[in-house]
Amino acid sequence: MQSRTSALNLRHLLLAVLTSVAVSSCTPVDSFGAYWDKGIVDPALEGMWKKTGLPGKDIHSIPGADTARFTRDGTSYLMQLANPTDPSARPEVRDRQQKDNDRRFAMRTLRIGNARLMMVRNPGGDGQGLLMRYEIQDTTLREYWMDGHRAVDYLAINHPDARNIHRTSAGSLVVIETLDAEVFQVLSEMLAAPEYWRLNCEYKKLPSETSRHE
Repeated sequence: MQSRTSALNLRHLLLAVLTSVAVSSCTPVDSFGAYWDKGIVDPALEGMWKKTGLPGKDIHSIPGADTARFTRDGTSYLMQLANPTDPSARPEVRDRQQKDNDRRFAMRTLRIGNARLMMVRNPGGDGQGLLMRYEIQDTTLREYWMDGHRAVDYLAINHPDARNIHRTSAGSLVVIETLDAEVFQVLSEMLAAPEYWRLNCEYKKLPSETSRHE
């Protein structure tokens, strides 16, 4: 129970930093287990990305940081998400906004079949984090979040006894205790079906960063 509570507390912290808006959209992970070491550094991610939102929708209504930067740090990336600070806000508010912008998350890519997932670690060093699906086409980065309601139904029908992937007590969010072989198999099945994933946001690589890889 303590493990689940800490995972949910982490979710609230990371949701604030990732500017999320729906509790059923992200996948908290209490431990990436041995799969963290199986992660890779995806060279296509490196650089600065600018939020473009989604076609036909007001960009301000779409969750996601204004910019995302991926900087190589040995066998991982440091992922830094930033939003504009409000110059008219109180000093303590501006300080909090700046601290959020300065926070860096260790990130590795986990490949499952043809899909790629970001394993994003809490900067606190406790090994917890979030799992998000993404794809890159040319200079467009697309971020997908798990559809919590559909995923909960899928688990109830197909994996009711799964130990390390299950719904929260509220029932609208899937959480992972430890990313193990069983969870890997469940994710493989769900990644093969697009209805379990919702396009959350799109980003464009900034030209100065794009030129480095041409």
